[in-house]
Amino acid sequence: MLILKKTNPSQGVRIAQLIVKSSFLVRKTFYRLLLISVTVLYVNTANAAIYYVSATGSDANSGTSTSLPWRTLTKVNSFTPKPGDQILFKRGDSWKGTLIPRASGTSGSPIIYGAYGTGANPIITGFTPVTAWTNKGGNIWESTNAVSTLTTCNMVVINGANTPMGREPNAGYYYFQSHSDNYNITSNNLTGTPNWKGAELAINSGYWETRRCPIANQ
Repeated sequence: MLILKKTNPSQGVRIAQLIVKSSFLVRKTFYRLLLISVTVLYVNTANAAIYYVSATGSDANSGTSTSLPWRTLTKVNSFTPKPGDQILFKRGDSWKGTLIPRASGTSGSPIIYGAYGTGANPIITGFTPVTAWTNKGGNIWESTNAVSTLTTCNMVVINGANTPMGREPNAGYYYFQSHSDNYNITSNNLTGTPNWKGAELAINSGYWETRRCPIANQ
């Protein structure tokens, strides 16, 4: 804001000219800023790319075409997309693991995770395959796979079917003969094999009451 003191008519004319000229400069600067904004938006959109992921691809590929797709979620998670980029998974394929977006787009140029091709939608599942099974006898199986070291197991799927957690014995109950300090239980029904460390003990301590306690040692 300008505060001016009028001294004569000619000075008043100069002030009017100054105001008109200042208004022109403001409009000119606004148009320049608008042009710069439009240019930046155009550049962001122009640099956007589409990346493809297929279960039969290779992480050594560029990922920028359906003939050179990436393969794993590890590769996707290591990549930082730009606003406007698209990462498309092949329909009919599936991946085990977690998808971790590394960046955010903008309201005008979002980052899109989608699908390409035909068929069923691609599947990304948090399940982890368990291998290295050993038959412990009595239809009890144990895995030495690294996933066996997880502290909890919420769900098990066998050949795609949700399977309830196994129990021992398959029917009825075992009985304990003694306990101490609310931490130790002795049962003649149990032997040294298999070792139940890491399993869960369901204790019927009274009518309508079942306590579930992790087994720390055997």
